[in-house]
Amino acid sequence: LSQSSALSAGTLTGSVTGDALLNNTLNSIATLADFTAGGTLNLANSRALAQTGTATGADVTLAATGLTLNDNVIATNSTTGTLDLTSTGSLSQSGTLSGPDVSLTGTSLTLDGLVTANTLSLSGSNGISQTSTGTLDVTTLTSVSSVSGAILLGGTANEIGTLTALTAGQNILLDNANTLDITGDVTAGTNVTLQGAGFIESGAGAIGAQSLTTGTGSLSGGLALGGANSIDTLGT
Repeated sequence: LSQSSALSAGTLTGSVTGDALLNNTLNSIATLADFTAGGTLNLANSRALAQTGTATGADVTLAATGLTLNDNVIATNSTTGTLDLTSTGSLSQSGTLSGPDVSLTGTSLTLDGLVTANTLSLSGSNGISQTSTGTLDVTTLTSVSSVSGAILLGGTANEIGTLTALTAGQNILLDNANTLDITGDVTAGTNVTLQGAGFIESGAGAIGAQSLTTGTGSLSGGLALGGANSIDTLGT
């Protein structure tokens, strides 16, 4: 399935056995409902897009001026599948996002659902937030660009294996249910708060912040921060 002219619709739904290449940047679609592609699903939109139901493809790309992801978006290629969700405005998520390689981009990211990935890349220029009920189940987490605001990943069930880079102009909060390995720079303009289980640094892992704290409680695991850290104040 491909297109030569732009689509204009209140709701888009469908099922194709091969690729669904709907990447005309003049498309005007309000809602993406249940949509299944046996191959690549690529949808561009000239307006904000709401998503409901389940959208799947071997690889999935959604691009719009705003993304409200209410249900499930899944890259079904279990080895090399990519899930690339890009908003020139805000991106909010409350369902399930899943794929081997997941990339989320927006002026701000609000993560209130489940994200599962081998690699998760986050880019939210103004800020990234996650409520306590959100969950990141990812092998490797990275931020591909600096964030002028705060990065607050407060999901108490987060299972992040490795953190390669995070840079925020304001606070950084990391809550993790297992031991998290910091292998790159974690830099906050103000404070870094570590909550949950244990945190270690390996390789070039280092924290830069005005203060480092454990937030509202003690860590249930160990703390081994032996990198080239630059911290002004150690709190509790």
